[in-house]
Formats: sequence, C-alpha cells, structure tokens
Amino acid sequence: MGSLIIAEIDKGFLSFFKTENVYDLDWKLEDGGEIPPEFVGFIDKMFIRDSNYTPKFSVSAERITDLVEQAGIPAIDTVVAVDHEVLKDLLSQTGAVQLDGYPNGYVTAENYGVVIIYLIESQKEFTTDDKGILRGFVEDLKTQLLASKDVSGIGTLITANATQKHIQLFSRDEDIQRIFEQFSLDGGIKDVADTEDYLLVTNSSVGGNKTDPYIRERLIHNTTFSNGKVIDKLTVRKHHAFRNSEEIKWLQFLRPFGVTELHDPSRYILGRGDNVSQVKAYVPFGSELISSSIDGVQTFNDADTLKTYFLFPMTVSPGETVEVELEYKTPIKLDLKPVGAYSLTAQKQAGSDDVILEKHFEFEDGMQIHKFYPVNYEVDRDGNYSYETVLSSDNRVATVISE
Repeated sequence: MGSLIIAEIDKGFLSFFKTENVYDLDWKLEDGGEIPPEFVGFIDKMFIRDSNYTPKFSVSAERITDLVEQAGIPAIDTVVAVDHEVLKDLLSQTGAVQLDGYPNGYVTAENYGVVIIYLIESQKEFTTDDKGILRGFVEDLKTQLLASKDVSGIGTLITANATQKHIQLFSRDEDIQRIFEQFSLDGGIKDVADTEDYLLVTNSSVGGNKTDPYIRERLIHNTTFSNGKVIDKLTVRKHHAFRNSEEIKWLQFLRPFGVTELHDPSRYILGRGDNVSQVKAYVPFGSELISSSIDGVQTFNDADTLKTYFLFPMTVSPGETVEVELEYKTPIKLDLKPVGAYSLTAQKQAGSDDVILEKHFEFEDGMQIHKFYPVNYEVDRDGNYSYETVLSSDNRVATVISE
C-alpha cells in the first residue's frame, strides 16, 4: 500500500479530496502494534503500508484506520481499497491523462503501471516527494472522471472490479457494513460447514519490488478419500515470466516522458528482479501438516479468519519456475453411506489476477461418483476426476459420492 486518498462526501457531493503519501504518515506513528508472522524478520515495526496483511479486509481496514488516525488524520468511517487494475480500467473509460510537467506524456490504460512506477522510483534519489507524480495524476484522473458522461460504463466497471476483488469496502457503521457483506463487497472470508473443504492462497511481497505482474501462479489441489477422511495435497507453482524484450516495451512507453535510457534500480523493481514473497495457504481450521517439500513451513490457527494457514517463503527468479508442495490432513469426516457430498470453496486473493486453480480427485476402489459440479470436468483412464479454472472470483467445486 503506497498512497491514500482522504475524501469527504457531504450530501452526495465530494467536498474534500486529498492524496497522502503513506510514508509521510508512517513516520508519525509511535507504535504500529503487533507484527504479523509473515513480516517477522523483515520489519522492526508495523506501519500503515504493511497493514493490509490479512485476507479478511475488515480486520485490515480497522487496523489501517486506527493507524491513520494515530498519524493525525481525522476520524474515518469508511475504507475503500482499490488496486492498479481499477485505475487502468478507469483510464480505459476516461481516455489518456496528461501528466503535469510532461507536455508529450500521456498516461493510458496500457502504459499506466510502467510509467507511474518508473517515474516514482527514478525520482527517489532526487526528492523526498517522489509520490507527488502519483498525486498529480490522481487529481487529473478525478477531474476527468467527474466530467465523464458515461456514468453507466463507469458503474459497470466498478461492479466488475468489485466482483473480482479489485475493490473492497469497509464501514464502521454496522448497517452499511451489513450491506457491503450482503453484496460480497467486504473482502470477507467465506464461512463453510465443518464438512466442507476450503482454500485461499495469499502472497505478501517482501522483496521491495513490483514484479508480481510477471508471476504466473498455479494452485494444484488434490483430494483423496480414505474411510471418510479427507487428505489434501496442495502444490503452489510460480513461474517468473519476465523477458528482456519487456524493457524495449518499457522504453517505448517512457520516451514521451523524456526517458532515453532505463535507470538500473528501476529495471529490477519493475520486473527484472527476483519475486520474493511470504505465502499463506489458508485451509480448514484444525488441519494438520503431514509433509512438505521444503523445511520451515509454519502452522497457525488464525482467530481472525477461523482458518488454519501454512506459512512459507517463495523466491522466483526471471525465467524460473518454483513450486512448494504441502500434504495435510483436514478435520473433515464424510459419511458416505448411503451417499455423501464433498465440496471445496476456493477464494482468490484480493488484487490477484490469472491464478489458475487445478482441482483433482483420487477415489478409492469401489467408490461411486453420482454428480459433479461444475460439469466441465475431465476423467482420466484411472477414473480420477479433474477440473481447471482461472480464479477471477471465488469458486466452488463439489461432488456427490458413495462407497
């Protein structure tokens, strides 16, 4: 989290709007509170920029508001979190935005990520207000949005981004929060029955760069059944898809902004550097790790999400594919006589894109499969079922089986 917008709406009208550099607020904090396990060893103190650490957005939002108010911002009642995908989509509606100080430089939906990040990073050694570029851009984008006549198009865009978890909302007003929850805008964690399986894999970047857009992630979830017990095997596979040709495209984007040669540190921040993350695999509460392909996997029972999660590091270099495999016993006990139902709820991490879920089943001899959802599954020669989808939103897989 790098920037904050403090806004006030009075009787339906935007009466106050100010962009804040989160680093300026962070330096005003005396005590950021407890450091979550994934950041232990990486930071000595919690800051606002680190506060979006849990997939349950209401918990993160409460902590963000507490810290922002501690830094001197007046009382906040509502938090809206958006990521870069939202800004890119808004640019597709408003058209190009000219960046102040760059007569020939226009920010578009195509070049937004590269231009803004590069200009901010390349300014850090020359100014303490490196986020001033972003602040000016947001002001100009706001002006064009308010002048737009395509209200329905913007509304459709916002709805789609909320469905795909690029927008999350939280309110301290209980009635408003219930509305957010009712329409699944709250970035919440799905409640599942004790007999249902669950999966959510989150990545917290700790490498100090912006290489996530080049990571291709695949989650391979395999379930076996043994006397009604459910054993899962999860493989988290990541490929770093950065290529040298990307820098040629970057330079094409940046020439109108006066960039004739790429600044070395920024090249590694934008994509050439290693992708370093702390990964959390959330599974049913009470699950027990049986084995893992790497040492040092930690297990936590999380009171905020009411899930168990396994925490482990992953580092992926450009062109490299890395995977971590976990096998764990869930607390699920199925009664398959006369028939029983298995279901998996798979949630996507807010802000993530193009993560592929690959779901497999291995059934014991004598087990019968009566129904399967979704219906577009595959069956191999050994009778094992599989299903694959892109996690653009939360997903559910289910089957009715008997012994």
